Amino acid sequence: MGSLSKLINKLNKHFLGYTIFDIPRDKQKLFISSFPEPGDDIERSYFQFCCQRFYQGRLKFMLFNLISIPLYWGLRCILFFRQATGKKAGNGKIALLVQEPLGLSIVPDELKQYYDKIIEITNFQYFFRLSDKGIMVMREIRKRYFFEFYFSLKIMLKMIYYDNLIAEYSPEAIISTSESSFTSSALTYYCQQCGLQHINAMHGEKFYYIGDSFFHFSKSYVWSEFHRDLLLSLRAESTQFAISTPKSLHFTSKDIEVVYDLKYYLTNETPEEMKIISDVMKKLQKCKNWKVAVRPHPRYTPPQYLSTFLAGLETEPASVPIEVSLLQTKAAASLISTVLTQAHYNNIKIVFDDISNPQKFKQFKDLQSVLFSAEYSLLSEILQDCREI
Repeated sequence: MGSLSKLINKLNKHFLGYTIFDIPRDKQKLFISSFPEPGDDIERSYFQFCCQRFYQGRLKFMLFNLISIPLYWGLRCILFFRQATGKKAGNGKIALLVQEPLGLSIVPDELKQYYDKIIEITNFQYFFRLSDKGIMVMREIRKRYFFEFYFSLKIMLKMIYYDNLIAEYSPEAIISTSESSFTSSALTYYCQQCGLQHINAMHGEKFYYIGDSFFHFSKSYVWSEFHRDLLLSLRAESTQFAISTPKSLHFTSKDIEVVYDLKYYLTNETPEEMKIISDVMKKLQKCKNWKVAVRPHPRYTPPQYLSTFLAGLETEPASVPIEVSLLQTKAAASLISTVLTQAHYNNIKIVFDDISNPQKFKQFKDLQSVLFSAEYSLLSEILQDCREI
């Protein structure tokens, strides 16, 4: 039964997709090196699409492609009868920030100073119409990749959205956080055809993941030279990068007392992992009288885990702002969490959990996170002799 279970699991991943931990970095590197140098931004989008298809499973993309066939041709018929209206007259140097939950906090100061106004676009109502330039770009994509209906449909939908924004606001730039989307490079090409800048701002930690490969924007802001070099190794276009660490990563709160030796930040743990984490934290409580706490993930930690696994431990409510939470502790612990990145940028010591799932930790370390270039501790080392963090 064990062999059968492994075979079923392997087939599921092959056809339905892998997680970021399932494919070693060397295998990803081998795959990405098989591509020639992209000839233009449309080809960059297609190469990124192929990398995501490699990672996410053949059956999933086959189904997406089949479903996309009638949707694509139906939408093309609608666009044939609906011509886009012209652009409104411009009103100063305007940039649009599209579909970003974190809002203007991720926009570099350089852009805020350059543009007269940056408008956040959230619930924008748009129509199925596309300009002549957009139609020409889509014809070029269909000509090259005739049978890739899902690829073409997704780009066309995003292009329609951009086209409506351009007609409504006449911006000089569109700012996004979409380096992980295979549509991004094709949209850069389209924006350039329309005389716009297509700008990207990094908004989350990056690892060696070929889903983020080959992309090109007019300008792409990253948090550090490490992140730039990582993305270059993923064959992103080389001239686009500028370095800017967002203010949201640097805490500004003052006079917050440090009262904890260590806080553990949960993500999406299994019951087995939760049991180990609970045992470790209780041992640390007894060891040298450390004051510890566990912060459940607001979305992924089931409420029943609090009574099942965290009884006897202090749990921190989500109502405590993450900035305050981190500034209250000497060290932040987790297996994988963006909270560790925030801790790193604010000189709070980081502790990697290499105990609850050693294999996952080993795979994570292989993915070249910037956190492994910083000073860090391992939970196993701390537990071994209860040394000071």
